[in-house]
Amino acid sequence: MAVADDIALIKKQEATLVFPVFDEAVAFKIGSAIRDRALAEDLPIIVDIRTFDRPLFYAAMPGSNASNPDWARRKINVVRRFLRSTYRLVLEQQRPDRSFKPGEGLDISD
Repeated sequence: MAVADDIALIKKQEATLVFPVFDEAVAFKIGSAIRDRALAEDLPIIVDIRTFDRPLFYAAMPGSNASNPDWARRKINVVRRFLRSTYRLVLEQQRPDRSFKPGEGLDISD
């Protein structure tokens, strides 16, 4: 798939894949389902579900490590700053190293 096609698909997904309701109960249901699957498949992941103002669900699976929450924090901060998925942002920026120039509004650690 060409980059432009991928970006168009991501934009469509961002516009259409919206929850009619998203609250603590929905976050718990989704988080629990992901956690159950991760346990069943022995996946060393974290599950971090949040709104812009607070965390709603968090679980760390066996085998996850200190870099997992840092990775999630960086993803969250990029989405908060640019209001789009990190994958779309990387494609739009055409940066193979997936880094950002100083002054783009991100903390240096993100």
